[in-house]
Amino acid sequence: MKKNSNFFFSEEEKQALKQDIIDSAESVKFKERNTRIKRFLGYAAVACVIGIIATVFYSRIPDANASDIERFVQQSKEEINFKSDQVTILLEENQINLSEDSTEVAYSSKGDQLTLGNGKSIQQKVNSKNKAVFNTIIVPYGKRGKLTLSDGTKVWLNSGSRLVYPLVFSKDKREVYLQGEAIFDVAHNKEKAFKVLSDNQEISVLGTVFNVSVYPGDDAQQTVLKEGSVLVTYKEEKKQLKMAPGDFFEYNTASKKIATRKVDPDVYFSWRDGELTLNRTDLGSIVKKLSRYYNVEIAIKNEDLQNETFSGKLDLKETLEDVLLTIRNTSEFQYEYKNNDTLVINR
Repeated sequence: MKKNSNFFFSEEEKQALKQDIIDSAESVKFKERNTRIKRFLGYAAVACVIGIIATVFYSRIPDANASDIERFVQQSKEEINFKSDQVTILLEENQINLSEDSTEVAYSSKGDQLTLGNGKSIQQKVNSKNKAVFNTIIVPYGKRGKLTLSDGTKVWLNSGSRLVYPLVFSKDKREVYLQGEAIFDVAHNKEKAFKVLSDNQEISVLGTVFNVSVYPGDDAQQTVLKEGSVLVTYKEEKKQLKMAPGDFFEYNTASKKIATRKVDPDVYFSWRDGELTLNRTDLGSIVKKLSRYYNVEIAIKNEDLQNETFSGKLDLKETLEDVLLTIRNTSEFQYEYKNNDTLVINR
């Protein structure tokens, strides 16, 4: 019986058909895989957006355990302009720009009157909607400021600093929030401690004189006690340490380590009088202080030079160039301005 060739395939045709079936199956798998990937990426994108929204939303919710001033600070995290040419006080609804002859300001004992250095007075309500009213003083780079709070506490603020404080303190506590560096001469009140809050630490005193430096850009947060007694709480480490006059406490925000030693407090108070006292201080640290004090970007291009130490006094009432010449008397280096705004130091 003769077979009909129309119903049978040659070996070559069988192989070609088999390959077509395999290719077709692979194509279906590829399309399904692409569909799964696209679906996964879509879910991931939605989850990412939700995560971002949740982060922004919850970051704006104040900590339920925070005090009134901490909640105020958390809700007013706007970028602070430390490059301004004037000391500024932010009031509840407006702001005051202080001229050179009025950077010293004082509040009345009731907190309802603010007197500027030039004699001008400003009236304020100490409560708004049954809540305490907070003011913020911003001292830009190249400037200094002095503030007398309603309880009589005096505060000297260094360049690049911000202090948040109530017009009048509550019946049971005195709290301020500091970013930067300040000297506090705290009015004594044995019934009501005075607290200086910052992002990583809390300082509690009854009446004393101390210097605290808590610049956000610095790894080290420093507290130096001149008179009285201070209790320092390091929030992340959950540690409390008591200071005696002459104590120096330093908290490294990177390593989370606390270092303590005895020092001459006047070294850390000299900036208030227009001097910078050095005691084996490395040039990198000196330059950081000078950059804030004179409002000039300064960069050191030599690592060995950056670690070189110096001792003595610098007169900050002189120009920056004169101060650098004083330092250069004991070290070999050159400096020049780049792009008209950055001073570069090199060998």
